[in-house]
Amino acid sequence: MCRRWAGGAFATLVWFKKDIVRWTGATPKVYRSSPMAQRSHCPTCGTPIHLAYNEGDEIALAAGTVDHPEELRPTHHYGIESRLEWADIALNLPGQSTREQW
Repeated sequence: MCRRWAGGAFATLVWFKKDIVRWTGATPKVYRSSPMAQRSHCPTCGTPIHLAYNEGDEIALAAGTVDHPEELRPTHHYGIESRLEWADIALNLPGQSTREQW
């Protein structure tokens, strides 16, 4: 799902507590991407913005939407079950399978 949503080999997401995220400008267009999660995109240009699971207190923002993404440092790979063989970025980081098992 992340590849289709992001339009690339993988999505780079930054996780935050939901209660500290504030939208400025246009409110994202939210849609249900699976029975257990919602995603959003910019209503004007279609840029992917966020992923949020129904359960939990975190929201994942697409790294390209964050001010100063160069200051971010990856901590793990998420969704390793669908990693493409040639996507060999930071293989030394721990991996976690996707929660979406429906």
